[in-house]
Amino acid sequence: GLFKLFNQVIKSFGGKLVELAGDNIYALFGLKSNIKEAANNAYAAIQAIFDNVKVFNEVYAEGFFGAPLEIGVGLHTGKVFIDETGIDSVPQLSVMGLPVNIAARLQSATKELNNDFLLSEDVYRLLDLEEIEMTAIPLRGVSTMQNVRLAGSPYLSRLLGKPDLVDDYRLAISG
Repeated sequence: GLFKLFNQVIKSFGGKLVELAGDNIYALFGLKSNIKEAANNAYAAIQAIFDNVKVFNEVYAEGFFGAPLEIGVGLHTGKVFIDETGIDSVPQLSVMGLPVNIAARLQSATKELNNDFLLSEDVYRLLDLEEIEMTAIPLRGVSTMQNVRLAGSPYLSRLLGKPDLVDDYRLAISG
């Protein structure tokens, strides 16, 4: 289903799906590229995923469920620890570090900021984008306020006055 589609998009932009946890997806970019290229590839992958979700909603979700599927995405960059371990001889990539936590917390903040795609300032500086609105927010486990860019759109279900319909996939990406 959708996870397979998201995985194909992530892979096509040089990313690696690291973890599926409930309705959360964690992906990593930059294993074979520099940080600027990784940030741009991650951004492009996210835009492609949003495009796929839009088509899915038009073709299927809105008619079948009466509401759109919505996703919230947090994108951050930084140095992480990577380990490949094997449980029952199945290799599993493990990624740890503050950048992973920040990406996940940015994703969580999408609902409170009512914007489905948040970029950290660190990522924003690596992208060649027009000016994007910025706000400062606290993130659990980070001592200073974090500047984030509101790169997405308000949640459609909130615009429709149905905030309880937001049952979103979450994508936290670290470059």
